[in-house]
Amino acid sequence: MQIQYTRMTIVKGTVSDFNTGKPLESSIELVDNKSGKLIKKTNSNINSGSYLISLPSGKDYGFSVNADGYMFHSENFVVPKAQEYKEIFKDIQLQPMTPGSKIILHNTFFESGKSSLRPASFFELNRLAKMFDKYPNLILEISGHTDSRGSYAVNQRLSRARAKSVVDYIVGQGVNPANLKAVGYNFKYPVASNKTKEGRQENRRVEAKILSN
Repeated sequence: MQIQYTRMTIVKGTVSDFNTGKPLESSIELVDNKSGKLIKKTNSNINSGSYLISLPSGKDYGFSVNADGYMFHSENFVVPKAQEYKEIFKDIQLQPMTPGSKIILHNTFFESGKSSLRPASFFELNRLAKMFDKYPNLILEISGHTDSRGSYAVNQRLSRARAKSVVDYIVGQGVNPANLKAVGYNFKYPVASNKTKEGRQENRRVEAKILSN
């Protein structure tokens, strides 16, 4: 008898409050970034905040965690077809809907060296736009960040243009432009080393920060 092994990645961990560490019940969604379709939806445990979700091999996944009264948290997982069984431990701390809280939009993508959004970004940006349904007075700063390669001037223009592309998309979903502020920070605020490819990739990002609500 031939035994067949399923190629998949398991992501598991706990969801908690960023400030208090209290476990949170949350809704977890898994999206196929290529098709933009919702693949799975599950909840973290109401008592422990623990969760577990499987990612079959061969896809680019958008992963988001949502709870009432908190900003959503997103991650991007690219699982190669050839990857064998793997476990990823990811504890997630959700930030409350209060001024100063911010998130990285891990599933917002741009064409290389440009400010044009790729379609894989739309699911996440639609989720961001829907926050205004519940919080109509919310004011968000959308900030673009780059790695340190290239000149200051070029990176400043690119970071500002990418932030503006996100703002323009959200406004296109019916959000008041007065509720959004686009800012470019070039490579002023790195979150990782610019000496490695992986670090530079982390530094190329867009963030959403609550200014007031």
